[in-house]
Amino acid sequence: MPDSLSPIEVLSTKICPWLNDPLHMLDTIRRDGKFSHGWILAGPAGVGKINLALVVARRLLSQSIELPGHLDSATALAAMDARHEPYDHHQDLHWIFPDEGKYQIAVGKPPNPLPNTIRALIYDLNLTSHTSNNKVAIIEPAEAMNGSAMNALLKTLEEPTPDTYILLVSHQPTLLPATIRSRCQILPLSAPPREEALPWLSSGGQETESNCADYLSFVGGAPLAHTRENISKIIKINNELKNIFNVNYISKMNPYEIAAKFKDDQALVLEWLTAGLEVAIRERFRGVGLSGSGREGASWLPAGWEKITKKSLFNQLDTIRKLRKQIDAGVKINTDLGLGLVLQDFLPTRAERII
Repeated sequence: MPDSLSPIEVLSTKICPWLNDPLHMLDTIRRDGKFSHGWILAGPAGVGKINLALVVARRLLSQSIELPGHLDSATALAAMDARHEPYDHHQDLHWIFPDEGKYQIAVGKPPNPLPNTIRALIYDLNLTSHTSNNKVAIIEPAEAMNGSAMNALLKTLEEPTPDTYILLVSHQPTLLPATIRSRCQILPLSAPPREEALPWLSSGGQETESNCADYLSFVGGAPLAHTRENISKIIKINNELKNIFNVNYISKMNPYEIAAKFKDDQALVLEWLTAGLEVAIRERFRGVGLSGSGREGASWLPAGWEKITKKSLFNQLDTIRKLRKQIDAGVKINTDLGLGLVLQDFLPTRAERII
């Protein structure tokens, strides 16, 4: 990582430029003595919510008023990628996230719950602060808690221990029970303006500004949605698939050859197809073409998709979502066959034409 600090120190002492305004607002609320014991930092994945949470946590724990430094894209991406690796951090910072290979945060079994569970967190929060100041908990992402974990946390939100602050980082706040949402202040965070995100992301120097522009369109403008490695992979997939759909797909390649070509990155291909179809559907309802429209989010799509009807776009999107859901749920399926079948539906001989 291009920084001498650990990932946690980087994300606690430096901040992405578009997060300065939300930080200033939180600082003002804290100075006015109106800072809630529970906060939900809500917004799409990749907009920097964990960066803001860690900066706020550091300020609460150290009572610091020093402004954080500028966080550049290369350092930010490296730190985000390594943020869950074990590093020393403030003893009164309690950061909970799913264990590697798991998708849920468990409640934990008494009397000795395992680390990274909600009961272990509650036990720690009930102890005296190590520095006789505040205690801060970060749960990332909050919607990863199972039902029992959410119920256990609710009791702590209702009756927080003194000088305790709980920051819930949430990509999908509607998945949190209304009982939890009602006991927290909600801070909505959105993707930064494109004119700010594009130069920030491309300043890393590993990709051209044009490729970064396509990538930002693909991820809805969220610069931290993927690791640096996956950003490069997605840009490559984008360029190759555009060429395949526009030129080679009809005459030179069959769907199963394409699936085999991307064997190691099929999950990213499915993500690319999902995002592309969602944008294509939106543009179609706006009555705008996909190529040469000059609109954000459309110019990166294959021009050949303009020949596919709305109905087929919806059907193909539904098929891909079902396949991704099966893969995410751990269902054992032949992904080569699944992706091949998905791609087959894009063949001109199968897709309906616009009359």
